[in-house]
Amino acid sequence: TEGGKTATWQVRLTSQPTAPVTIDMTMLVGQAQVVDPLGATLVFTPANWDQLQDVEVEAIDDPVAEGTHYDRLRYAVTSGDLAYDAYNLADVQIEITDNEQAGVAVSKTKLVVEEGGRTDSYTVVLTSQPAGDVIVVISGDADVAPESLGNDQDVAPGTVTLRFTPLTWNTPVTIVGRAVDDLIAEGSPHYGVITATVSSATDPAYNTAGATPLLVDPVNVEIADNDQPGIEVQHTNGSTNVAEGGNTDTYQVRLKSVPANIVNIRAFPDKQVTVSPDSITFDSANWDQWQTITVTAVDDSRVEGMHTGVIRHHADSLDPMYQGLDGDSLTAQITDNDTAGVQVLDDGGVVVKEGGACDWVDVALSAQPSKPVTVRVLPDPTPEVTVAPALGVVFTEDDWNLPHRVTICAVNDTEAEGDQVLKLLVRSFSDDKFYNGGTWQEVTVRVIDNDAAVITKHEPFDPKFITVTRNDHKAGLFSVRLFDAPAAPVYVYVRYPKDLAGNVDNRKGAKAKLKRLTFTSSNWAKPQYVRVWFKPGAGGKGMKMTSINFKVTSKDRRYNNIKAKAIKVKILDNNIVGQRSTAAKPGTKAGTAAPSASNTAPKTTAKTPATTPAPVTATLPTAAPTAVQALLPAQAAASWDPTAIVGKRLDGAAARFANGAATTAGALRIDRVVATTASGVDTLEQAAKHVREARATTASASETARWIVIQGADRRYYAFEATFVAGDADLDLPTQADAIQVLVFGTTWAAYQDEATTWRATPDTAS
Repeated sequence: TEGGKTATWQVRLTSQPTAPVTIDMTMLVGQAQVVDPLGATLVFTPANWDQLQDVEVEAIDDPVAEGTHYDRLRYAVTSGDLAYDAYNLADVQIEITDNEQAGVAVSKTKLVVEEGGRTDSYTVVLTSQPAGDVIVVISGDADVAPESLGNDQDVAPGTVTLRFTPLTWNTPVTIVGRAVDDLIAEGSPHYGVITATVSSATDPAYNTAGATPLLVDPVNVEIADNDQPGIEVQHTNGSTNVAEGGNTDTYQVRLKSVPANIVNIRAFPDKQVTVSPDSITFDSANWDQWQTITVTAVDDSRVEGMHTGVIRHHADSLDPMYQGLDGDSLTAQITDNDTAGVQVLDDGGVVVKEGGACDWVDVALSAQPSKPVTVRVLPDPTPEVTVAPALGVVFTEDDWNLPHRVTICAVNDTEAEGDQVLKLLVRSFSDDKFYNGGTWQEVTVRVIDNDAAVITKHEPFDPKFITVTRNDHKAGLFSVRLFDAPAAPVYVYVRYPKDLAGNVDNRKGAKAKLKRLTFTSSNWAKPQYVRVWFKPGAGGKGMKMTSINFKVTSKDRRYNNIKAKAIKVKILDNNIVGQRSTAAKPGTKAGTAAPSASNTAPKTTAKTPATTPAPVTATLPTAAPTAVQALLPAQAAASWDPTAIVGKRLDGAAARFANGAATTAGALRIDRVVATTASGVDTLEQAAKHVREARATTASASETARWIVIQGADRRYYAFEATFVAGDADLDLPTQADAIQVLVFGTTWAAYQDEATTWRATPDTAS
């Protein structure tokens, strides 16, 4: 098909030649061309003689309307093998479907004109290249006369004759429709029609009177009568657009019929615009001539957005037909040059100190409101600062451009936080829609702390809390460090609530009960980590919030007995569905009791960061899984491309499925990233939801299908589809420096809902 479908086939030899065989392909008519192979030549050798080679032919997309037409491809075979040299191959007939159709296209099928006034136009062009000249005769009825802009081939009144050639067939010709200006009151509107006939001596497709007549759409003409009194108003260029303090525009006015006396037309603009001149005069000589009025926007200070101005028109005359006649109104679109906004003047920045002097900013509106506006500088949520007046400052239509002062003071707490830079939101509220709910330029405030700091931080960072679980004792992690170097060792004692236990710095065994962190002048800036879990035997059920507090002692008076920020802990029930309750806990044999958690930290998905972690080998547990370790691709975490590990493999011992069957291999091949997680998601719960959706849309989940969730060093989670495979060495993950965490989910896996009805996933027993 021209401009579309190509034809393809394959060629090979039927026996092995003794020398290379070359087949050159030639199109005999020139309506098609060979696009594959390049050069239109196939070469077969004694080595590849029986291998199929592709031939692809496309149609030449010309502008000629030819209907279904043909070309022929001819093979020319040459070879040093006499059995193949000049071998006679039959021509290939190529049938071509045309994408052109003979026709005459008109750009409009409706014109709007006026008797004795406005004209309208459309264009005429052929839809395909003709075989010779084509004559198009355009005729109007008694109410409309077509005209051509210099292309008319005859001088007959009321008709236009156009000649299109094979060179000019696609050049549009403009036809102007003009109403016949009679003295008959025919009403407005009334209608005329323009028709066209086509003929060609050389191309039978272009013939209105042929066996297959070519018809041209008629053009209907809507005509406004000029034989009734009236005042006509029109935009100069389709619309009237002005701007406050900027561009002006014009519109045009005239009468609709010949007056019997002088007619004075006055323009009455509303308060949004002015006009010049404000009156114009018509008589019997100029009644049908457009007169121009210039429109200017009133440049006020009020915020109005895009708005409009309306101009009315009224006639005064001794002609009773025009006396007191109201004409059409004209609406001008006005672009406002006033923008709602709040300006913040902070004199180079706001700096406040706990227990010290306050600072201030001045605020003002950038444009006049239509209603009072309240502007508030909102304190931070903690809060670290206070703002006065707390309810904000109020601007009116009269004082909108006068600065109003807002005072900002630091909250003098006893909590050591270090210096902070806050961004305070500026909001406005008003019955003026342009100011109501607006959020404007932020106020940057530097708060200088007057307390020495012990800094506690949830890991992975969460501004609210860490989470531990009651039933399987999933642990949480937080870190502690100092704000600056101490003059003497600083001891930070961890005070756990009755429901929680923990250990310091990931030490196990007898040291697991150590509840103190020690900081010196050499390690004060390095975070130390504390792992926390639910204490076995503690009571309660459901969700519970609690806190871990600290006691700080030191011979450095700045640190001695200062208050460190508490760590908030969320304790959750996580009863899980399926076989989890019968599986052995990690680190124990099946059928034996799990070791007491009083001196052994539970497994956790929260990995203690390390400065330069050593590479670890990925393993897959055969019992109920916890996090297993894999390796991060070579890219830096900040620019990690999750597709980089597609095709790689995680090695591990053979696993068992939920039905008890053993796997045939202990390796998982990573097949593809789940597209919705290609940029990573924030939490494991979100990743598990994407796994659920991916599993639900998979056509069939075989016994070897798996889904893998990987947490990168960027702390984000990525989901992948995977398959159990034989352990080909070239699939191994490369050795890298940064460790990541891996959770494996099977074709069935357990899930539960927390108190917020969020689906959370737990590994199934067949990992």
